[in-house]
Amino acid sequence: MSTRVRELERRGSALGVGALVFLAGVLTLAVTAVSAWSLSPWWPPVGIACTLLTVTPRRWWWWVVPTVVAANTGANVLFDRPVPFAVTLSVVVALEAVIFACVIRLRRGGLAVLGTQVDFLRLIAAAALSAGIGGAVAGVALPLVGGPDSGRAYLLAIAPSHAAAVLVLAPVLLSLRRPLVPVRMGELVLQTCALTFTTLLVFGVSDVLAMAFVPIPFLVWAAFKFGLRVVAVQIAVIATIVSGATSQGLGPFAVNTGADAIGPWEATSLVQTFLMCIVLICVPLAINVEQTMRLNDQLRATGDLFRRNFSESLVAMLVLRAGHDDFEVFDANQQTTTLLGLDREQVVGQPLSTLLETTTPLSGILDQMVAGTLDGWRGEGRMAHRPERQIALSVAPLSGSGGEPMFSAQLLDLTDERVARADLDAERRLSDITLATTACLILVCDLRGTVLRANPALASLVGACTEELVGRPVWEVAVPEEHRDLAQRMFAEHDPDPIPSAVESTLLDAEGHERRIAWTSGVVSDPEGQATYLVMTGLDVTAERNAAGLTQHLLAAALDTALIGIDPVGRITLFNSGAEKLLSAPAFATVGTPFVDLLVPDELATWAAERDSAPTFPTVLEHLLDQQAQDWTWRRSDGSRTLVSMSLTRVTDDNDLLIGYLCLGNDVTEARHNQEVLATALEKERTVVERLRHLDVAKDEFVSTVSHELRTPVASIVGYTELLQDGDFGEIAEEQAPVVDAINRNGQRLVNLVDNLLALNGLAADLPAWERARIDLVDLVHALEHTTVASEAARRLQLCFRVPEHPILVEGDWSQLERALSNLLSNAMKFTEPRGQVTCVLTYDATLGEAVVEVSDTGLGIPRDEQENLFKRFWRSSTAQARHIQGTGLGLTIVQTVVASHGGTVTLESEHLAGTVATIRLPASRE
Repeated sequence: MSTRVRELERRGSALGVGALVFLAGVLTLAVTAVSAWSLSPWWPPVGIACTLLTVTPRRWWWWVVPTVVAANTGANVLFDRPVPFAVTLSVVVALEAVIFACVIRLRRGGLAVLGTQVDFLRLIAAAALSAGIGGAVAGVALPLVGGPDSGRAYLLAIAPSHAAAVLVLAPVLLSLRRPLVPVRMGELVLQTCALTFTTLLVFGVSDVLAMAFVPIPFLVWAAFKFGLRVVAVQIAVIATIVSGATSQGLGPFAVNTGADAIGPWEATSLVQTFLMCIVLICVPLAINVEQTMRLNDQLRATGDLFRRNFSESLVAMLVLRAGHDDFEVFDANQQTTTLLGLDREQVVGQPLSTLLETTTPLSGILDQMVAGTLDGWRGEGRMAHRPERQIALSVAPLSGSGGEPMFSAQLLDLTDERVARADLDAERRLSDITLATTACLILVCDLRGTVLRANPALASLVGACTEELVGRPVWEVAVPEEHRDLAQRMFAEHDPDPIPSAVESTLLDAEGHERRIAWTSGVVSDPEGQATYLVMTGLDVTAERNAAGLTQHLLAAALDTALIGIDPVGRITLFNSGAEKLLSAPAFATVGTPFVDLLVPDELATWAAERDSAPTFPTVLEHLLDQQAQDWTWRRSDGSRTLVSMSLTRVTDDNDLLIGYLCLGNDVTEARHNQEVLATALEKERTVVERLRHLDVAKDEFVSTVSHELRTPVASIVGYTELLQDGDFGEIAEEQAPVVDAINRNGQRLVNLVDNLLALNGLAADLPAWERARIDLVDLVHALEHTTVASEAARRLQLCFRVPEHPILVEGDWSQLERALSNLLSNAMKFTEPRGQVTCVLTYDATLGEAVVEVSDTGLGIPRDEQENLFKRFWRSSTAQARHIQGTGLGLTIVQTVVASHGGTVTLESEHLAGTVATIRLPASRE
């Protein structure tokens, strides 16, 4: 029987209770007939309002609280109470209702419960707290709105009045939505009539104060027999009768003027005290009675459940009690008699040891359980009358009536399980042996994809032990990473249907190599046909797939080579795309035809006649098998002919048994024609090259002759010009000096040009005209430094020379190496603008054993797309030409030629307008 108060589910119900607040106020004011400013002995609307908020969802309070204020105000105004006074009282009622609802629902779940004494104490606390706060607020507010009494008077009047109303009406409303206690209607009618008669007699006729407690025994009767709901309603009715009678001057609490005079406040206090007393007496009693009834119902239900479970249990169960020296069977269910194969009369009353034989004496177990040193015992034994049956026995103590020790026992037949387990172990051992000895890969997983078993072949392939694979998802063990999401989705529904029965995928072995695995899967079902396991068997087909793939690729590839397979008797068995292209014949039309049909019959007959043989396939094999390729004329399907370079090789199996022959043929018609054309062209080219060589020799001789012829007059011009500048022929006029300087400068340019041409001519000669010696590059760089620093161009630049302290020796010609380095420095200075920097660094590369000279500048640089022409004769960059920088274009050519003749290399790195770095590497001379 539930005691939890359910919340209202419809707004109309809450509005109905709000209307009840109004009606209760009107009825109370009508019955008590109080004045406009006086207060009723108890105020039922506050009890209804408190209960309304208790059973109303909190989300409704925003409109329920104003409804309570409006209903209470309307009832007060209807009886001519001043509006401020009525509104203040209504606000106090609403405040008390909110406080009461919050306190009474201050528990887990947020719903009110009136089922235990703790709940009743929470009800008293909520009523007292809300009434106290409401009385205090009213005591402050009512005098402010014109109330004639003091704040203390209002506090003493309102707090008990409202508390009594809440205590009387809250149990009524909180019990309306709970089931009624089963009652006998005749007894209820009798009790109700007796209570009504005594109440009307005491409060309608008698004025003896002691008679006021006469109705209480009848309320106690109701609390014992009819439950909280009936008692709460009867208390509410008595409260209404007592309040009405007292306000009308009737009953023992009425106001009188006799010797025992009772004033209005005393009468009100008596009524409130009386109502609280009957609530505090009867409501807890009714709650206890209902709680006792619920416990009895639970005990009966538990007993019925135990008996039903015992008798209908699928497990063999015994109820035992302590015998003389053994457990005695008190009761046995049907499963026990079936298990033991005995009638119930043969089991009940018998010592347990006569039915079961255990390795542990049952008497000792009984003594320990009776003494309380053993909470339970579990063991195994055999049936006394059927020793071949093994039984598992579990004994636990129960509470018996009259303090008699009682025990429960459960029996389980282990015989079939042990036999099945032995069979299962044998099958498992057989499975283990099969898994361990098979060469294929085997995985067993459940429908969630968890690996349950893996054989050693799979573990060895992936480089793990079988224990490491068990428990992992199958997609992490046997599925490539790019397909794991798909495999995981297949196992997500625990349904084997989406899982393919056969699939081929890759698997990484222990060394990280990909292996091609052909997987087949099968579903294992239980006896009911439900899928339980998935068995996956894999076969490593890497070698087969590689071989088949290669063969298929070779056959299907667009090759110019014809591959023709021939069986031992000479019929075509294989015809690749190259052969189809070569002979313009489809494979399906050619396979099965004799191979010799591809050859031109006249040519074959002539060839065979020269060897005194018949024009047959064996003759072809005899002279061509495993020999170098020979040219043959083959016939195309359209009747045309083509020249083919053909070879024949034998094909054997793994046991070196002949299975056929393979013919390789290449169309050499065009190749042979091209060879003839090429031979003619080569002969012509050789003639042209020879003529060009003669022309080159003639050119070199002409350049050398012209250079020698030019050098003498140019040297004379330069010499006489220097004499003029030195004043050997007299002082020259000031206006003549620039002209003489120009003649000298251009003469020097012609000398340099002639020297460069002579140097190139000498370097290009087969026998160089200089002699090699061991040279210290440190001295050479120092000499260049002195010469360069003294030049006019050096004055506008920042020059830097860095050489090591130790000598760096190379084998070479001093003058030629000096010429090469001078050209690099001259170029760097020429193409670097004023205030730029030119650096020359000499180092030794110990790793390669080379001397390294690096000349760098911050000059104009060379465009990257022009750098392929750097070392060509007479080539000049577009930047030099655009800026009209003088030069012949021979400097870098001379540098490359000199360095190459010394066994070295020269490299140049440059960016347009970002400078240039030239690096010379020469083999260092060993000490």
